[in-house]
Amino acid sequence: MSKPLNVVMFYADQEKEWNCSQHLIQEPRDALNRAGHNAQSFPLSSFLSQTFQAHVACRESDIIIIERNILGTIPNEILNWQAKGKPVVVRFDDYYQGLPTTHVIYRHWHEGYIHDEAGNLQVVSMKPVDQLRIGMRLVDAALLTSPALVQAWQAYAPCYLVPNYLNPARYKGAEKKPHEGLWIGWGGSVSHFETIQNCGVVPGIKRVMSVHPEAKLIVQTSDPRIEKLFHIPAEQKVYQEWVPYEQWKDSLQQFDISLATVYDYYDTHRSLLHISEPLMLDSPVPVIASNAEPYAGYGQYAHLVPNTAQGWERGILQAVEHLDEYRQQAKEVGQPWAESLSIDKNIDHWVNTLTEIIERKKAQDGA
Repeated sequence: MSKPLNVVMFYADQEKEWNCSQHLIQEPRDALNRAGHNAQSFPLSSFLSQTFQAHVACRESDIIIIERNILGTIPNEILNWQAKGKPVVVRFDDYYQGLPTTHVIYRHWHEGYIHDEAGNLQVVSMKPVDQLRIGMRLVDAALLTSPALVQAWQAYAPCYLVPNYLNPARYKGAEKKPHEGLWIGWGGSVSHFETIQNCGVVPGIKRVMSVHPEAKLIVQTSDPRIEKLFHIPAEQKVYQEWVPYEQWKDSLQQFDISLATVYDYYDTHRSLLHISEPLMLDSPVPVIASNAEPYAGYGQYAHLVPNTAQGWERGILQAVEHLDEYRQQAKEVGQPWAESLSIDKNIDHWVNTLTEIIERKKAQDGA
């Protein structure tokens, strides 16, 4: 291996909302360290305040990575470190300029609502989505998680496709507790509300439940509105609150069938997590997914269905009636594919991408 990289990363998630930062920052940090590099991570607030540890880490780094929020006065710090020869890149996994109006963060990104340090709601003069566009023109590169995101931003900065690679250890050891009947599971955030409402899965599930009264739908989300979209008998529906990241594998392992829904243009920018995670488990769970981007090219691993009531009904019924075969396919075909997305198996992609950005910065600066 050539000289180890010194990488400093700044994560944006707060403890109460921890999710994206695990995939975008912490897993790559840990994998880089396992591969012999030196990677550190700090909360994004320390990039602004330049705490002693964060300042030293930036000073000694080969590259600085910021998660999503190149807003407010952060561009000033970006310019400061770029002037000192440090390439600064941004990493995110959401299509902020196309957020559905029902998304809980829509008002922040598109209307400028923020909470100050005292918790008071304020409106900023420049919408964060516009600040992001300006910030994207300052950074040396963007590390994005889907081809559609790369295409959406490539006019603003050099964009690299760096998927949400998985750490297999995070998905092993979940116990599949025995339960009666068949559990069909769906889990997702508030950003999926319009998708669930429009993709056909709601009437499709209703028909499945009428044919299979022993089945239950498990809806796991932080948005109770999504559970209320499914008009099926109460005894066939279980609403579960969203759980911390480290507990998600235990929830997934309880599903007999996992559903992955995408529908509109916003969804095309998503990553593959909703089909790869269930297949990474010790006992991989068959996935029924929308035959739409970004899943459309992965029909050999997930069972794709049209986004119609009939499509979802037929797809789920087929899985129910041939569950053993679907489980075998998930084990023999789906799981090896999911494991090919291991972050350790793909750490060279990370290293090569970061090295290219570092070398380009040196060339531009005449170093």
